[in-house]
Amino acid sequence: MKLYTAAGACCLHVQIVAREAGVPFELELIDLSNKLLADGRHLGDLTPKGYIPLAELPSGEVITEGVVISQWIAEQNPEVELMPAVGSLHRLRALEWAHFIGTEIHTAFGPLFGPSSDDAKRAAIDAVATSLGAVEHRLAAHVWLVGDRFTLVDAYLFNVMTWAKPAGIDLAPFPGIDAHMARMRTRRSVEAALIAEGLLKRAAA
Repeated sequence: MKLYTAAGACCLHVQIVAREAGVPFELELIDLSNKLLADGRHLGDLTPKGYIPLAELPSGEVITEGVVISQWIAEQNPEVELMPAVGSLHRLRALEWAHFIGTEIHTAFGPLFGPSSDDAKRAAIDAVATSLGAVEHRLAAHVWLVGDRFTLVDAYLFNVMTWAKPAGIDLAPFPGIDAHMARMRTRRSVEAALIAEGLLKRAAA
C-alpha cells in the first residue's frame, strides 16, 4: 500500500492507524503547492478529487477520504481492534465521533489556514472552540473517545488538534483534550508518523 500525504495535513491520522495495525506501506510526501507526485504525475491523475488523503492499494485501486482509509485498514486487521465490532454500541459511538470531528472540527479549521478576513477567522475560532466543548466533556472523564481503548477516532482527533496552536486556538480551557494529546504523543505510532512527516526530530541514539 502507498499512502500519499503532506507534512502537517489531514493525512497524519491515516499513517498513525496504519502503523498501529502493523501494515506495511510506502509513504510519499506531496508538495501541495503544485500537487506533483515523485514520478512527475499530478495528484489529479490518481483521483479526480485532486486532494489527499489517498491510498493506492497493491491491486492498483485508489481509495480516498481519511476516515474511510483508516476504517478499511482497521477492518483488514480486526485483531488490532482499531474499530469496535460491527453492530456494537461502541461502533456507533466511533462513527459518531468520526463524523463529528470531520464535519464540525476539521471543516471549521478551513478559514484559519486560508486568505480569510479577520471576522471569518474569529468566527472559525469560535466554531472550533464550541465543538471542542463536546470533546472536552467526554475526555474530562475518559482516557479515550470510545470505550476504554484507543481507536482510529483518537488518531483523527489528534491529527486535527495538532493545528490548534498554529491556528491560534488556546487549549488551556480544554485540559481533557490537552491530556489526550499528551497521551497520544507517547504512542510509538504517533512518534514515528511525526518523524516521517518531518514534524518531529528523531531522538539521538
